[in-house]
Parts: sequence; C-alpha cells; structure tokens
Amino acid sequence: MHLGAFLAAGVNRMIDASEVWLELMRSDRVRASEPFWARAASAGQGAMKI
Repeated sequence: MHLGAFLAAGVNRMIDASEVWLELMRSDRVRASEPFWARAASAGQGAMKI
C-alpha cells in the first residue's frame, strides 16, 4: 500500500470519525476511559482543519 493513497482516501474519514466520537464522549452517550475523557473535556479539541 502506498502511504499517499491512504492519506488521500483515509484521513478525511478518520477526522470525521474522530469528531463523531468526541461528540459521543462529550454528550455521555458512550463511556470513555479516563485518558480519552481527559482529551474530550479539554478545550480546543476537535478535528484538524485541513
């Protein structure tokens, strides 16, 4: 697999999925472990703007 192909096809979906999980953690619809909850509760966390 060529890394460039992965980045072009996969990063946007990974970013979208990360935003969904962050919102699920913040809304308490999923129970996150302490390290993940600490990130979700921190200000300035969100999707990387590309």
